Amino acid sequence: MNKSTLPASLTERMALSAHGYAAVIDGIMNVRTVSSSPNFAALNALYLTGKILAGGCRDPECDCMVNFMKKVSPNIKIVPVSVHSALFVRPD
Repeated sequence: MNKSTLPASLTERMALSAHGYAAVIDGIMNVRTVSSSPNFAALNALYLTGKILAGGCRDPECDCMVNFMKKVSPNIKIVPVSVHSALFVRPD
């Protein structure tokens, strides 16, 4: 592997990763619910499962959607997720 293509610094490595939250529905993490906060991930899960059709709290610091989701769908869990990009080197 050509080492010149690998990110050298922590800043470069962090630029290739993303962190957030997702909903696990019936034991399967649903990538359509990934968001930047637990509240948004819960809101996405509620939309996805049809438990809420409009509205919902848009405050990322609030946990009201997580609490509401726990009441109406106790089988859904919000978990932290992290995605790291890989660099691919083309063979010369």
